[in-house]
Amino acid sequence: MKAIVLYLFLMSFFINSCAASDCAKSNQAKKTEPNYHSMVTKLAEEKYAGFFTLQENETKEFYLVTSRSKSATETAIKFFIYEKESELIILEDFIPLGDVKWNGKFTVNVQKFPGTVKLNETGTDRSGYVFNVKTKQKI
Repeated sequence: MKAIVLYLFLMSFFINSCAASDCAKSNQAKKTEPNYHSMVTKLAEEKYAGFFTLQENETKEFYLVTSRSKSATETAIKFFIYEKESELIILEDFIPLGDVKWNGKFTVNVQKFPGTVKLNETGTDRSGYVFNVKTKQKI
């Protein structure tokens, strides 16, 4: 009976010590990993003076940062795409009127709308592009 209690005590001590060493390793890894969210926020504040939105893609590898300037005459969108791995802005653009959003895991849909809407016009004249963040190419 004493042997069983001693065995259980030693096993629990061994398991707790292993778990504690793993926790220390994961805490060190978290401390050394750069805080990308704060880096991108600081960069966006410098560029857009605090009026912006951050959106990560599905894989959490890229940020889409947009800033909409609303005035009486136009709704312009400034945006950039930031890559975490290289810590660089891979695309920066300005659209006088339109929309920018994630279209998939690695694609951003950039739509440009016409400035003047004509009465009784059935077709919508939209232009723009799709940007692939992996290949860094406009499609």
